[in-house]
Amino acid sequence: MIQDVKNLKQRLFTSLLIIPLFIVPILIGGYIYQFFLIFLSTLIFYELSLITKYDNKQNSIILYVLFLVISLILLKYFSYQICLYLCFLFSIIIFLINKFKSNNAWLSFNFITSYLPFLILLAIRDESNFSNGLVLTFLLITIAVISDVSGYFGGQFFGKKKIFPYISPNKTLEGTFFALFMPNVIILPIMILANLKLQIHLAFLIIILMSVGAIFGDLGASFIKRNFGVKNSSNILPGHGGVIDRLDSIIGSSVVLMVLIFIFHISGLDGIQLIEFEK
Repeated sequence: MIQDVKNLKQRLFTSLLIIPLFIVPILIGGYIYQFFLIFLSTLIFYELSLITKYDNKQNSIILYVLFLVISLILLKYFSYQICLYLCFLFSIIIFLINKFKSNNAWLSFNFITSYLPFLILLAIRDESNFSNGLVLTFLLITIAVISDVSGYFGGQFFGKKKIFPYISPNKTLEGTFFALFMPNVIILPIMILANLKLQIHLAFLIIILMSVGAIFGDLGASFIKRNFGVKNSSNILPGHGGVIDRLDSIIGSSVVLMVLIFIFHISGLDGIQLIEFEK
């Protein structure tokens, strides 16, 4: 039995409203997609500042948006690795400054957690080593969404054994099993039926690893919220909570994909074609 039918209906209604707001910028790409990512990343940063009770929100948000804009300018002349190095450099500087000036040293965490998805999703959409950056972007989002939704329903209908009671009391072993394997169960047959040239073993492994990332992204968000006594990251999305409450799985999956691309690069597999369209 579903425990909260009213909340579920509200979640579904909100989802129908926000899905086009996500899909359209991804399809259009270019400046529209870049500004969309800036907006989304800034919302994540803002919500993390709320959760971690960071006082100087206004100035930090202005500086964060400025850093995002500077990143876009740098990417016209340099590689994504430069922005990644700058991200970690500034995170260390921010951590040291806040550690000595106040007891709240979470700003660097907020910065990294908000910036990495921005950079990764930007890089993936423009990824030239894969057959289609658009396909890869939607693949990433689809894996995270299916993992999140199947974990929720699997836990509601079949969940009995608690698996992470101190981090996320509602998470069950059964729901986690669904979250881990349902993306492959749904996505791989669709790829095969769509007549895609598919390296099925590699695709299966990548989807599993990204599903693990989605699970840990969800757990990480739950841990932070529980640590600060917060139920939802905000109330922006009725029935869902905040942006982080809906994007935590995507954040986790995107970080895993970044690591996989890095491994492919250092192992000489960065030209690999995971998916190809039949000609």
